[in-house]
Amino acid sequence: TYYRIKDATGTVIGSPAVLSSTISYTQAFNGPNIGGTNPSGYTPKTFDPSANGDYYIEIYTSATAGASSNLTTTNIWSTFWDFTVGEASGVTHPGRVFSQNWNFRATAPTDSPAYSGGFDTKISPAFYSYTNDQTVVKVQFTDFQPLGFNPAFNSYGVNPSETNWLVGRKSFSQGTTIPALTNSFKTFLSSPDPGVFPVAALAAAPTLSGNVQGCAPNYNIPYNTSVLGDVRFLLDLNGVAGYQANSMDRVLEALNVPAGSNLMPWDGKDGLGNVLPPNTNVITTISVLRGRVNIPLYDAELNQQGFTVSSISPQSSTAIKLFWDDASTTTISGTPANNSNLTTGGIDNSFLGQTSPAHAWNGNYGTSLIVPPAPDNGGGASTPTDASDDYGNLRIINSWFWAVEESSSLLNLRLPYCLDVSGNVFNDPNGINNGFIDGTGTNFGGLYAYLINTSGDIVSIATVASDGSYIFNNIDSGDYTVMISTTTGTVGNPAPAIAFPTGFGSVGEGTIVTGDGTADGQTLITVVSSSISNVNFGLNNTPNSNNASTTVPNPTGTNTVTVPTLSGSDTEDGSLGATNTIIIKSLPANGTLYYNGTPVTLDQIITNYNPTLLTIDPAFPSVGTVTFDYAFIDNTGLEDTTPATVTIDFTNNPPVATDDTNAAIASTAGASPINALAATDTDG
Repeated sequence: TYYRIKDATGTVIGSPAVLSSTISYTQAFNGPNIGGTNPSGYTPKTFDPSANGDYYIEIYTSATAGASSNLTTTNIWSTFWDFTVGEASGVTHPGRVFSQNWNFRATAPTDSPAYSGGFDTKISPAFYSYTNDQTVVKVQFTDFQPLGFNPAFNSYGVNPSETNWLVGRKSFSQGTTIPALTNSFKTFLSSPDPGVFPVAALAAAPTLSGNVQGCAPNYNIPYNTSVLGDVRFLLDLNGVAGYQANSMDRVLEALNVPAGSNLMPWDGKDGLGNVLPPNTNVITTISVLRGRVNIPLYDAELNQQGFTVSSISPQSSTAIKLFWDDASTTTISGTPANNSNLTTGGIDNSFLGQTSPAHAWNGNYGTSLIVPPAPDNGGGASTPTDASDDYGNLRIINSWFWAVEESSSLLNLRLPYCLDVSGNVFNDPNGINNGFIDGTGTNFGGLYAYLINTSGDIVSIATVASDGSYIFNNIDSGDYTVMISTTTGTVGNPAPAIAFPTGFGSVGEGTIVTGDGTADGQTLITVVSSSISNVNFGLNNTPNSNNASTTVPNPTGTNTVTVPTLSGSDTEDGSLGATNTIIIKSLPANGTLYYNGTPVTLDQIITNYNPTLLTIDPAFPSVGTVTFDYAFIDNTGLEDTTPATVTIDFTNNPPVATDDTNAAIASTAGASPINALAATDTDG
């Protein structure tokens, strides 16, 4: 028998050496005698590495003086052995020696011959496993009767090639082919040294990040986690706290979920397969589970006392539940008899679990949960030389648990309604003058409808079809705003500004035929428990207002002049002017505008406009210019969005000579004075 040392890359370090010495139980128990520091121990074979890191000891037989392994020898047994990491001073470092696939035989000094093993030999070993996500667990066997076993604890279950753990975790009737349980965890015989094998920190509990999304059978539940792990939702639907098997309660699972925002799929059914109706309230608990450990044991005939499992790090806990699913195991036929397994029974305990010690087996299992110790039911331990009636014979019996479970408090979910909100956009030439929002359906070449929540964010977007129709699908109950715009937006973001097609404005919108009373391109709706239709919008061409100008003499004083006649046009109403409606959009800065002798105010609406009644008094006595803005309002109430400007230039008035009669002057008087000439000028 030889041994050789390999580094972490698999490269052999040094030369193979003969492993020939034997040690006693006492020496193995006391450990190595390093430099005479431990006289009760054994004299060790030593390896002094040149660098820090992982090293592997490979023990093998060879017919070539250690140059190659003799693969025809399948078993190498060592009754007593020890591996220790230590220093020349005698200081040792427990928790440094591990294997990813130990191989043990159940033996006792009372075996015949001693330590040869047998079906009735009971052992109670303990193992510590270091998971890939840096948790440490302990698995304790009690009176275990496997004859031989491989404690290859792992994350995948019974088959390293199975990528779906929900399948790979199920126990399996393997037969006589020994499974290759590769890529298992580092498993120790003492707790791992935390200085070399760091431990994960505890994490915050998961949280919900919103209500259920989507519709059955494609619901999604949004949630947040702070660490990578498996996630379990307990949907407590039967009115009894906690999970009850074969009830309405349902467990949802997701594996290897990354930290951050995630979605849990759900078909909307309870544990009995019933589809839950919309608006159902659900109490749930979310758990993030780390340190998933499977204990697949091949050909482990009897485990009457079950396993006792506990978490060591990052938190210490003995209240750990074991889970298993033995329901798919089948009988095995073979010769001799010990190559058969005639036992039946086994349960699916994937969700309820059993607090350890748990998952015991002996003879026939039955169809109900066994509390250790497991009964032999006429086989198993009662027939120590017959393995065919041992439940674990030639099967891979798997159990699993998690080192850490970080759970939320009780949370509330509500199944949403899945309703439709729909409507139409019309080119409505007469507005609601006929009592309806109607006309020709159209999208005006490109228009979007938005459903907006009370926070102002977009819930759904519908592209308005060429016939003016639109629809929002899968809408929950609540208060919303429906608006239209030519501007694009994004679901979840704030709504864009309302923007109508060029040259158009809103004449009304809402679910009632006459609109909601405010023509602004948006309307409020309340969705309760049924779909809403005919959330309609009417758009109409806006009128056009013409600029106007004139030049007139300044009337001076408090006198006024008539404003030039205002004119415009409208696609539906035709020419605009007298008898139509105008709105004054700005007042002159240096004059007073009057209508029918009364000063006009800003934004004053003048109906049945009479051009002769709109006058202006400039605030200056001579030359100057007065301007103001106005807009027409058409028959549907739409205002020109680009007001026109009226410009009035005032000119200077000429002076007026004053008539005068001078006294008579004789023709012989020669040059004589006359009266002074006089004139008046209204400009001063």
